[in-house]
Amino acid sequence: MAVCGCAWIVALMAMSVGGAPVDAPGTEVAAGPTKTMPGRTETPAVRADAPTDQGGAPADGADGAGSSQREPVAKKVPAAEPKLVRLSIYPPRIALEHQADVQRVLIVGTYDTGQTRHLSRKAKITIEPGGICGRAIGEGGRDAPLFIEPRANGKATLRATVGDVSAEAPVVVSGVEAPRLVSFRNDVIPVFMKAGCN
Repeated sequence: MAVCGCAWIVALMAMSVGGAPVDAPGTEVAAGPTKTMPGRTETPAVRADAPTDQGGAPADGADGAGSSQREPVAKKVPAAEPKLVRLSIYPPRIALEHQADVQRVLIVGTYDTGQTRHLSRKAKITIEPGGICGRAIGEGGRDAPLFIEPRANGKATLRATVGDVSAEAPVVVSGVEAPRLVSFRNDVIPVFMKAGCN
C-alpha cells in the first residue's frame, strides 16, 4: 500500500512540473499551444507519423483536406493578319496631255478590318497595250513613288495587283507629237521657289 502511494505522489509531481510520458509512434503528440485549464497550457494533438514540411507544420493533404489546385494560365493567341479585300487607284482616270506630262499614281489597299494602307511600292504594275505610256523611273529606282509618263497617243489600261486582288484605271494619252510650250506657272515659278525666292 505504501508503494502504491509513493507511485501516486511521483505521478502528481511529474504532472505539476509539466512533464509527460513520450507516446509511442502512431499516437498523438503535441503540435501547438492550446490553453486547457487555468495556469497550464497544452498543445493540440497531431499524429506523430503525419508528414510535415520543412518548418514542422503538417504538409498539405496531411489533414485529409487536400492541396489547392492552380488555375490554368491562358495561352496568348497571336492576332490574325488582316486580309486585303480591295485595291483602289488614285486618280481613277489618268490623262496625259503632252509629251512632258507626268502623273503620280497611288495604290491604296483596304482590309477586312476597315484599315487602309499605301501599297504603291508593293503592287505589281502592268500597262496594256504597251507603248502608250510607261512607268517613269527617277531617283530611288523601283522604290521611288509611282509616276506614269506618255510615250505615244492612245488609250491603255493600268493594272495594279497585290496577291490575288487587283484594280484597273484607264489611261488616255494625247498631244505627244506637239512640242510642249514653256509655262511660267509650271516651269519658271518652281525654279524661283527652289532658289528661295517667293
